[in-house]
Amino acid sequence: MKTPMRCLCLCIPLLLLLNVNSINGNCHAQWPTCGTEENVVCKTKYGKPVPHCKIIRATPEFRETIVDSHNFYRNHVATGNETRGAFRPIADMRTISYDSYLEFTAQCQASRCNYDHDADCYATKNFTDVGQNLNGRVIEEDTNFTFSSVEETRSMVSQWFELEIVESDDKVLRDFSRMKAVMIGYLYQMVWAETHRIGCGRSVKEDKYNMMICNYGPRGLRVTKPIGKFGRPCSRCPEKPEKLSCNEVYEGLCGEVDKSHYNLTISRAAQVVDNNMCSWLTKMCFATSFSLNIWFSDLTNWIS
Repeated sequence: MKTPMRCLCLCIPLLLLLNVNSINGNCHAQWPTCGTEENVVCKTKYGKPVPHCKIIRATPEFRETIVDSHNFYRNHVATGNETRGAFRPIADMRTISYDSYLEFTAQCQASRCNYDHDADCYATKNFTDVGQNLNGRVIEEDTNFTFSSVEETRSMVSQWFELEIVESDDKVLRDFSRMKAVMIGYLYQMVWAETHRIGCGRSVKEDKYNMMICNYGPRGLRVTKPIGKFGRPCSRCPEKPEKLSCNEVYEGLCGEVDKSHYNLTISRAAQVVDNNMCSWLTKMCFATSFSLNIWFSDLTNWIS
């Protein structure tokens, strides 16, 4: 065996051993923890599905539908057109835009196919405190529900909005306290004025149970805090970190919709980590091979 080939053979198992610990360490560097709680991305090894769980990949159409559906309801509330409960106009409601990193944390959790808030840390570099909504359906034999059409996506979002609308009273609006034994959350996360980013993941278990998870940044549902500032729609838009003006399409919302994340693949966030890792491993391999090559050459010369 030639010396370079011998060095390469010795290099490969070494790098395989280093690879396991390095990837885990790099994951923790890229995806922040929540106190002592490990990020869902690292917990699930970048969203590796459990047995009998299939990932439903997001499409640009799906992402745009999620954004449009949320902004429709946010605008509906902000402009005072929602008359049920104790809703009234909100002056600082922001538009929602899509976020591929929030999508990735949601998709990693969806890869477990467990209909529950079972991962306490969905943080990203931009949002350390993330909110979440869940929805799911069982596929019936006599329906064509595929969990992927525009109509089905809008229906899922509509369920979140309608679920708690009549349970709202003035105290809930002003300080987000909970009414009696009724859990209020889905609706208010959707229309929390400060929230302005969303990313969603989907999966199907055993070709029968469909699930959608949406992560929101920053998180709403803050007890003692109102859902927003009450007053004339779009009259008190945030001025920091930049001054926002009224949206041209959604007249009650502040800021324009960022559409730059519609075409980003769900794996892009992980690819950044993987590409850096591959580059590091390649450099390590060459360095190790070079060092071993010199060592074998010296040994050969000494023996001869």
